[in-house]
Amino acid sequence: MPVHQPRPDQSATNQSPTNQSPTDQAGADGKILLIEDDETVREAISTLLERAGYDVAEAENGVVAAGMLEQWQPALVITDIFMPDSDGIETLSLVRRRWPSTPVIAISGGSPMLRLDYLRVADDLGAAATVQKPFIADEFLALVRKVLASGAPPAPVAP
Repeated sequence: MPVHQPRPDQSATNQSPTNQSPTDQAGADGKILLIEDDETVREAISTLLERAGYDVAEAENGVVAAGMLEQWQPALVITDIFMPDSDGIETLSLVRRRWPSTPVIAISGGSPMLRLDYLRVADDLGAAATVQKPFIADEFLALVRKVLASGAPPAPVAP
């Protein structure tokens, strides 16, 4: 299955009632910052999230996202791993340092040229969940809801 469940310390122990909207479940106004360099993929994921009721802001890389994080303060960050200028690992590290209670979902299509599993690295750095692209839309939305509903910050990361 391409969608990896949230870390054990992030399991949703207090599930939100199903009659609540994603905005009600998400807290912080259901705001999600989506960071993805591929415009087509970014638009597809953004549309999926918006149709599910989330308020989505988009950034094409971690440099743009860093400025947006200061202003927008999302309830969730979803970041691709491989991007120019500032990749998802750098972005994840920034979020974990500056906004430790903001969960991050790391996504990646991977690279056949690389031997290192960057989704595992993201998990080790405190990502709430990791997802291999391509993914199934309904499973991805269920994961987003679960991460947002958990309310528990990710495990602390050693400096």
